Amino acid sequence: MPRLLPRLLKWLESNQLKQPEFRGPLMKRRLRRRSLWRPLDKTVDATFSLLDRQQSLLLDQDNILTSPNEYIRHRSLPPVVHLQDTQKDVEIDYDHPREMSVQERQWWSSPYLRMLSTPIRTCFLSDRHLPSDFLIRFVILTLPTTSPNSRSTALVPDGLLHPKFANRIYNQGLYIACSKDALTVLRSRGDWSVFGIPQTEANSLNKAKQYAGKFGNNISIHSLLSKQIAHQLRQRVLQELEMLSARLKAAPRKLVDDTVIRRLTRSEWTTMKSSGHIPWEGAAFVIVAPPVNRNPETNQRPRTVLESPLPAEFSDQLDLPEKSLPPLPLLSTLSLKEDPAYDESIDFLLDSHLPHSRVPIYNALSLFPERTSRAVLHEKLCEVLNVERSARWRINGHADGDLSDKPSHAFIVFSSARHITRVDSVPLAVALWRVRMWEGAGWGDSGWMMSRES
Repeated sequence: MPRLLPRLLKWLESNQLKQPEFRGPLMKRRLRRRSLWRPLDKTVDATFSLLDRQQSLLLDQDNILTSPNEYIRHRSLPPVVHLQDTQKDVEIDYDHPREMSVQERQWWSSPYLRMLSTPIRTCFLSDRHLPSDFLIRFVILTLPTTSPNSRSTALVPDGLLHPKFANRIYNQGLYIACSKDALTVLRSRGDWSVFGIPQTEANSLNKAKQYAGKFGNNISIHSLLSKQIAHQLRQRVLQELEMLSARLKAAPRKLVDDTVIRRLTRSEWTTMKSSGHIPWEGAAFVIVAPPVNRNPETNQRPRTVLESPLPAEFSDQLDLPEKSLPPLPLLSTLSLKEDPAYDESIDFLLDSHLPHSRVPIYNALSLFPERTSRAVLHEKLCEVLNVERSARWRINGHADGDLSDKPSHAFIVFSSARHITRVDSVPLAVALWRVRMWEGAGWGDSGWMMSRES
């Protein structure tokens, strides 16, 4: 060290660091404004009224022609579910963060309103403007070729997996309805009669030009594209369960009484099936997920891997080919909540005066026909349930209240204005609903393609 310092000082004398030429960390990075909102200047007249005006608008100081920036209006920052005490008095670019009201939390806790509030995109097949959660995004990828003169491209889905597990492809994309029937029409490249469009030469030519402009002439759609999309949509459900478990571990402990997920007891499950109503307030969905049976040959359950590859077939018949299995049950059904008890003193600013919505009940056997994915689903549900039990045990000293009745294989997940202050379970409900839409349900009587007269 004593030998190094004299030589270092001598080198610094002959090679001085000039500040104007240094482009390293000393440069101040210009930060982007988080909020463009500004308070309205009281001296600025934004009415532009001609009454009682003594001179021309151009002669006014800071008028709209000479100072147009003074008249630009921007929205303020969106409200957040919960603000900490240290964040309530913070000023961000003339703007102040705001906490959601009870009505806004009620809207934000609805998975259907959350899906409707996503950015609007145009379906390539039907030319309908729909929220992006009702669509599947596709991008064009260039495939490697042996010949430098040839160019081959492929159509692949994008944005189906969670951003934590897979990055998005920032290419020009197009959208089609989240339905496997829409993908079948996309493969045909010319069957536009299903949209009610007259099959004329002009219409076919326009659609062909639009198709070539978006896809290109040498585009390939592989035969397993439908299975790939279905697999990634189901993988998104497992990933959202992983993220829900992480959010529950970091949730405030004082709100532990607002249970987000729990198992229905056998008596509750029997009563719900017989009555056809779900009496629990704030229920978002119910999923029936029994554990996967052991393999009769190896006496072992399937190995659970979150990032499982695309299976060859979504069927249990691969495990037992010699045995004829019954057809799979419905992927989901809709069950009504109990009718609301109306009262004259009801607060009509809330939505409690409206009829209760339907709650989907998912069957894991049809939702995840592949055994390995169904085993991961059951494991992740139990993991989230164990996080809830651990939180209640630390606060209340006990995990469950009444243990006299045995639990069933039905899991119920809640999402309401009260539950969302603790943890957000809406992304999981949206991921499940998108699987339901892909399989053909959830589009109403008109299907994924609405008639043009509607």
